[in-house]
Amino acid sequence: MPEKNGFLSFGFRVFIYIFLAIAISNTLLYYAANYSIAGSYYEALVVLNVARHSAVVFSLTANAFVQAAALALIFLASLVMTHRISGPMYRFEKAAEKIAEGDLAFIINLREHDFMKPQAEGLNEAISAMRGKLAEATTYTAELKKKAADLERSLYSDGMTQEQVSGIVKGMKSDIEGIKDSLSHFKTR
Repeated sequence: MPEKNGFLSFGFRVFIYIFLAIAISNTLLYYAANYSIAGSYYEALVVLNVARHSAVVFSLTANAFVQAAALALIFLASLVMTHRISGPMYRFEKAAEKIAEGDLAFIINLREHDFMKPQAEGLNEAISAMRGKLAEATTYTAELKKKAADLERSLYSDGMTQEQVSGIVKGMKSDIEGIKDSLSHFKTR
């Protein structure tokens, strides 16, 4: 087992070596700084103060540049985001105007990255359903006009029987019910 004194002397020697290394490096640093910065301690302080001022100016300039770049990026991002929101809102507004005018022959087209795509698809489906119901009503109306013309001809001719006239009237009633069914999907209150 090694002696206690041996460990102490070894530890003391390591401490002395480290202390000497720090002292030598600080002395070399002092002479190197003194030689490169100025001839006296006061001149060195003045040079360091100027360097500190330059560092502050540099850091403020860099900070201002970073803030300006960040503001520019935020502005561009907000411009893109508002464009993706306001574009669809404008299209919805125009769609509402067309629906109010009775024009159902349009589709709301949004760009690929626009917001509110599901809402636009839902509105397009609703408009398509309205077009279908109005087409049904138009078909029933055309059939009703044809049957009314047939009835009018039959009333002026003697060759039609009452059963034929009754059949035409039943057909007309059926077409009227079809029109009512097609238009019943539209709520007025």
